[in-house]
Amino acid sequence: MTCPHGDSKVLAKLLPVGAISWEEMAILSLNRDHSSTLRDMRRYQRKYPLVTVIVYEQIKPMVKGRVLDISEKGLGVIGFPLKSMTSKPYGCTDELRVFEPFTLKAACRWFRQDDLDITCTAGFAITHIEEPSLDQLRDLLESMTAAFPS
Repeated sequence: MTCPHGDSKVLAKLLPVGAISWEEMAILSLNRDHSSTLRDMRRYQRKYPLVTVIVYEQIKPMVKGRVLDISEKGLGVIGFPLKSMTSKPYGCTDELRVFEPFTLKAACRWFRQDDLDITCTAGFAITHIEEPSLDQLRDLLESMTAAFPS
């Protein structure tokens, strides 16, 4: 037997750190029998780059962040100070040019700045990606990332 109030508290703690999205929290909150797990809900598994993947806003390429995790639907980024919720064009590359750079449009879904105001992390949902860039993203996901079982 589970305590619905305890579940809500756990979910409320997972949301600000980007472990779950608002959508996932709503579904889990409504699903009291807990027959589906968070992993089942995520159609696109998060993967973790084995190379340093840099993301930058195309109109401000000098402002960069490092990708922490990535999937076909979104990415988690550290060191990226922009927290605009609107969908903007971004570029993804790596410093060693191991994979072909690609572009996508993404919107910030959550943003967190640490207590010292030095490091910020953010979660972005991919809102649009052209087929050639999607192919590059899939190549990156298949060959240069690792997935960890949950």
